[in-house]
Amino acid sequence: MSELCQEMGRNRALLVLNLQKHIHIGMSMDLARLAEENGWEREYRLGIVSNLQNRMTMDLMKSFLIHRGFETEVFDNLRLARRWLIH
Repeated sequence: MSELCQEMGRNRALLVLNLQKHIHIGMSMDLARLAEENGWEREYRLGIVSNLQNRMTMDLMKSFLIHRGFETEVFDNLRLARRWLIH
């Protein structure tokens, strides 16, 4: 995703997760670490839309990303996520 943002000259991304199964809590730390290791830049904004089933895991991932210096927010509503990314 970071390569696509760089190619397009964008610094905002919207990630929509509609997973049918529960994500293990340990995966939230792995996803945050992978974002950093795969070139996600600190000036990028990441809006995450997730179903309620995985909300706790996504909130934990948000905490890890913020701790690493990334600007991110978790939403359960696509419209609110888009609004946050624009402002």
